[in-house]
Amino acid sequence: MTTPGNWTREHVDREIARLDTERDGISAGLMALEEHPGRRLLEGAVLEGRTEERWASCRTDIARLWELYSAYGAVLDEARALRTRRSRPSRAELDEMARLLTGANVRVPGEELPIGKRGLVEPAATNRTLTFDAVVAEMNTVWRRATELVAAVDDVWSIVLPRLDRVEASATETAALVDRLGGQAALAVEARVVAEVRKRLSDARARVAADPLRFVGVTARSRVGDVDLDGFERDLKGVQDGLRQLRLLQERYEERAQRVTGLLDVLAADEAETQRRRAHVLTRISYGVPDVPAAAAPLRARAAQVADLRRRDAWPQLSAQLSSLERDAYAAGERLRAARGELDALLARRDELRGLLQAYRAMAGGRGRGEDEVLERLHHRAYDVLWRAPCDLDDAARLVGEYQLAVTAPRPVHHRAVQLDARGIHNETGAEAGSGAGTETGSGTGGAGRAGGPTRAEGPRGEGEDNGDL
Repeated sequence: MTTPGNWTREHVDREIARLDTERDGISAGLMALEEHPGRRLLEGAVLEGRTEERWASCRTDIARLWELYSAYGAVLDEARALRTRRSRPSRAELDEMARLLTGANVRVPGEELPIGKRGLVEPAATNRTLTFDAVVAEMNTVWRRATELVAAVDDVWSIVLPRLDRVEASATETAALVDRLGGQAALAVEARVVAEVRKRLSDARARVAADPLRFVGVTARSRVGDVDLDGFERDLKGVQDGLRQLRLLQERYEERAQRVTGLLDVLAADEAETQRRRAHVLTRISYGVPDVPAAAAPLRARAAQVADLRRRDAWPQLSAQLSSLERDAYAAGERLRAARGELDALLARRDELRGLLQAYRAMAGGRGRGEDEVLERLHHRAYDVLWRAPCDLDDAARLVGEYQLAVTAPRPVHHRAVQLDARGIHNETGAEAGSGAGTETGSGTGGAGRAGGPTRAEGPRGEGEDNGDL
């Protein structure tokens, strides 16, 4: 082992080079700490709480690191200056350089002495002398304390601040949408949501900046204290979705307004046609005719209100009212179609009963009962109701049912009165032949009677005539 007493120039040069490299590494580490974003933020922040306490100690540690670095460099520079005096130093010079490079020659400040424990002319702090290796060991201890705080603070800010920035960017985007759609006056609710989010974000950012150590361990990135960042993002997204819909409405309003106008024009024409058809049916059918709701005029009045909202740029109210107007216009059209279907069904039922009556009369003739007086009376009664305007469909259905049963019954006819309602459903009353009609020979004295009925030669009065019915 080479001892300081027998060092050569090569030993000295190698040790100086090693210590130079080591000092360069220390310098690079200290400069990295100085430039570290976490340290810079701590240096410029107004701190509080545990972070304020820890930062005060950390600043002392950082200052201590620079003191130790300066002391380290001073002795190293002294040894290098001695080495550069001559290319071939003497033995005494080599021994002095060896002593500087290996001995406890780095003078560093020690602990401060309380005023009561030092004399009048004694220094305020003790001084120590350390070797280079001892200085590096002490610097490593102080370095770990300082960088632990800076790294912890930087971790918190690296996790939380980007999330706050993201929510803030979303709030800024939302505010821009509010401005484009009329501003706070037109979108008061949306503007209040944005303002509340921004205020809460500002408070959260201030708390994180003032005492980041309070949030050490935050990994979910969803909350900062009592600030629910996920909730803020959901609120803002809901507002943005609604605003984008309003923006789309703003761009396509004219197209939608024209479509609604055309829809209301068609609705008004359909409504007039349905009213005309109802008036016609009322002259043909005595009751059960459905009403036709008047929808076109109220919907046109609502369309005028929507146009007024457009002039005032009241887009939120306009969106709701225009969508409601479109839905109601389509629904009114469906109701008109249903009403026309009901009106047509009434006339179709009457025509169905007429056809049924004529078919069973043909059946009666085919069975050789075309001159049957009872059948003729029943036929005439049903015919008279069916070709009367307006027609009682329930009464007509009952009479056609009676005639149908009489035609299909075996002779002699002891038929039961059958009531066929307007939907074509049989309802047998169980009445005997003597109570409703005469026999095939015409000897019965039922309520139909011969008075007012057609004779066999005449046939049913008016059969085959249109009577102006449609």
